[in-house]
Amino acid sequence: MSVAVVVGNPKPRSRTWQAAHLVAEKITGSQADLSADLVDLGAALLDWQDQQVAELVAAVAASDLLIVASPTYKATYTGLLKLFLDRIAGGALAAVTAVPVMLGGDWRHSLAADMLLKPVGRAGQAPAIGPRRARGTWRFLRILRHVRAADAGSGLA
Repeated sequence: MSVAVVVGNPKPRSRTWQAAHLVAEKITGSQADLSADLVDLGAALLDWQDQQVAELVAAVAASDLLIVASPTYKATYTGLLKLFLDRIAGGALAAVTAVPVMLGGDWRHSLAADMLLKPVGRAGQAPAIGPRRARGTWRFLRILRHVRAADAGSGLA
């Protein structure tokens, strides 16, 4: 099984990045085969002719499992992630199982993945794995606790 992690946090190697990789590891028992921190692509995400972005889109569409992660920003996922997701053609994720992951500063942000990010994956026809909202809140908090424990003293935000 090929696993791809795509993170749309404007901060490189953020807690969101850590959480997405932790989710991938907990689901599969191993590290992701492909890891994309979209901040590294920068302005290339705006260039529809950019080969590096096109190759990343193709690799994501060819994966079996996709972890898509973003911090909750202005009550939704980041524009950085939106720029990338807009590049994925409708139906391109039909054979990919998608797991939306969003981190926030408050427990109420735990609803954002189900309400905002999951429908984006559905537009690409990706079957989404998502817990019911109440269980999702607790899983969200457990994952955040793991990330905070791993992050203790590193200074990452």
